[in-house]
Amino acid sequence: MKESFKILNEAAALGQGSLCNQAIMLITDGAMEDFQSVFEEFNWPERRVRVFTYLIGREMTFAENVKWIACNNKGYYTHVSTLADVQENVMEYLHVLSRPMVINHDHDIIWTEAYMDTVVSLLLGNTKYYRALILSCSCNNKVSLI
Repeated sequence: MKESFKILNEAAALGQGSLCNQAIMLITDGAMEDFQSVFEEFNWPERRVRVFTYLIGREMTFAENVKWIACNNKGYYTHVSTLADVQENVMEYLHVLSRPMVINHDHDIIWTEAYMDTVVSLLLGNTKYYRALILSCSCNNKVSLI
């Protein structure tokens, strides 16, 4: 678990990879411990890395630890007991990652679709009207036309 966080931290320091959403996917047949000390060192209190856990197989001996890891790191716990469960359960991480980042007070840039509009240009006192293809971008409560 420590190695996963070290890799993510190194990538962030170098400006590589996704700097907005980070996740660890733990696929296991059980966890004998909850790795709380690792999360305290690398992920808490911010919880910037989501941890998704997949318990594989019918055995549920260490399920509580696996569930605890996901739930305490803004992730999602899934039990995959049969091959038929794989398709349905493994894709659940997409729903969690697609939740708004507003929870962390981080706001994504929002782009509008391109649209035609009239732009007014005041050039040396002459008013000119142009038809333009416009995109608008909303970021940090400011709207910019591009």
